[in-house]
Amino acid sequence: AQKALFGIRNWMATATSFIAFVFSILLVVDIFGGESGAELFQVEWFANLGSGTYGVEFGILVDPLNVMIACFASGIGTLIMIYGVSYMKGDKSLNRYWFLMQMFIGGMVFLVMANNFLQSFVGWEIVGFCSYALIGYFFTKRGKQDARETTLKEETEGDYNSHAGLKAFI
Repeated sequence: AQKALFGIRNWMATATSFIAFVFSILLVVDIFGGESGAELFQVEWFANLGSGTYGVEFGILVDPLNVMIACFASGIGTLIMIYGVSYMKGDKSLNRYWFLMQMFIGGMVFLVMANNFLQSFVGWEIVGFCSYALIGYFFTKRGKQDARETTLKEETEGDYNSHAGLKAFI
């Protein structure tokens, strides 16, 4: 029963990324329907700070470029999730893997649909953190590295993976 539950978890994670892809495809319909360049969603926070000239806006910008890149990010992310179902079978930390993959896809879509610099920065940081965590995912591997890549100290494959993830984040 637990094995079936894990299978459901794997395919549900894949299904949520597919749903994101479907929603981004539906935005293409809005673009061709003549709604290009329009804000789909806009909320203004803290509008009355001080003299009322400063505020924080949260919005999603829908234009042809944003929608195209969102379709690519969610579509390729869905294909990676489908591949990951069989590739990652038997891994002990699959909850972490599925979370990071979904967070990466969501962060990428958030980044490309951002309406302002603050949102772009938040999306970029989400993508950067998830890249770091996914590159260093196999940090506990104990195999030795190729002789060409070793340093003066003995480094395991897990050490190499975690250092590579840190380099990507920095």
